[in-house]
Amino acid sequence: MSVLTKKALVEAFGKLLSKKPFSKITVSDITAECGVSRMTFYYHFNDIYDLLEWSLETQLEKAIQGNYTYDTWQKGFLNVFYFAIERKSFVLNIFPQIEQKNMKKYLHSLAYKFTFGVIEDHYANTNTSEKDKRFIADTFAHAAIGVLISWVNNGMKEDPRIIVGKFALMFEGVFSSALEKLNNTSENEILSLFDK
Repeated sequence: MSVLTKKALVEAFGKLLSKKPFSKITVSDITAECGVSRMTFYYHFNDIYDLLEWSLETQLEKAIQGNYTYDTWQKGFLNVFYFAIERKSFVLNIFPQIEQKNMKKYLHSLAYKFTFGVIEDHYANTNTSEKDKRFIADTFAHAAIGVLISWVNNGMKEDPRIIVGKFALMFEGVFSSALEKLNNTSENEILSLFDK
């Protein structure tokens, strides 16, 4: 029942976005559209931003369709772009009204899960430390989010296949190279780079 109610609140929020700007939508608007009390809303979400974050995470995870492997990550990333195209009016309404830092925060947990899954899949049997895997996953998550946000801010005009293809070409072999360098470089050696 709880998940169904959350989904109903998200659906009501989506309907409202087709009628008015994000900044004008209130919790009362959402609960009236959904036919539930404000108490029900606050039982599930802290505020509208919390609802938005949950909505983005659950819907984008569904769009990725489990493509968290080294061999399928391009498909998963491309599906995120197609998800945005299918909801273009929603996306273009949301993005300009939310600060970039907040949008990155909303997308980061999913992007991190995605990139860490790829690294874990491909390098599970290596001696790479968990700390280094997480550092690389975090770095690539920020890169993926930056590419997606730039595309949306530019009106979602460029073919997503070109963007994901360029991203894949640019980072081809970089995972391996980064892990190898981190495996073979001590923290003292890293610090010594700043002594030159």
